[in-house]
Amino acid sequence: VFKATLDEGFDATIHEVALYSLEANAGAGEYGSRLITSFDSDTETWLQASNPATYTTTNTRVGADSVQLAVSANGSATVTQSGTLVDLGGYSAADEIVFAFYCDNGNASSIRFRFAPDAANYYDFTIPASSITTGFNIVRVLKGSAIATGAPNWSTITSLEVTVSAKSIGAVTVNLEGIRV
Repeated sequence: VFKATLDEGFDATIHEVALYSLEANAGAGEYGSRLITSFDSDTETWLQASNPATYTTTNTRVGADSVQLAVSANGSATVTQSGTLVDLGGYSAADEIVFAFYCDNGNASSIRFRFAPDAANYYDFTIPASSITTGFNIVRVLKGSAIATGAPNWSTITSLEVTVSAKSIGAVTVNLEGIRV
């Protein structure tokens, strides 16, 4: 909760991001609520097919900018961030992972978030079209609902990958805002 005194005649728009948790849980130690990624070019390097990802400030609510994926009809686009160790091993299957993103229309068929120690072993969370709305989205999933391929380990995640797929009826643009646990 934020509190401020505003001058009379002040005109502003306030948006709730809903990506940030309440108070930190001191009993959780290293495994309290935290931001995993903000998709911000100032602090992170995201690649799309070995090239720098496209960033945008339009509709950005977390950080200075966000990764933007523009996908043609019936196509898909993927961005990857590698080389950063993310230890999620201390979180339980009942802990929530929160994904925040902006979708410009109803043409997204799915968004897949992948957490991987290596290319052969990974966890996937797939958000289906039925859970994606036009505008800002905050999607909460249980850590335990991830689909595992191979023998991944939550304690040694070194790569994050996001794939946006479009329906055959038209193109879609998705701005990635953040992931929090």
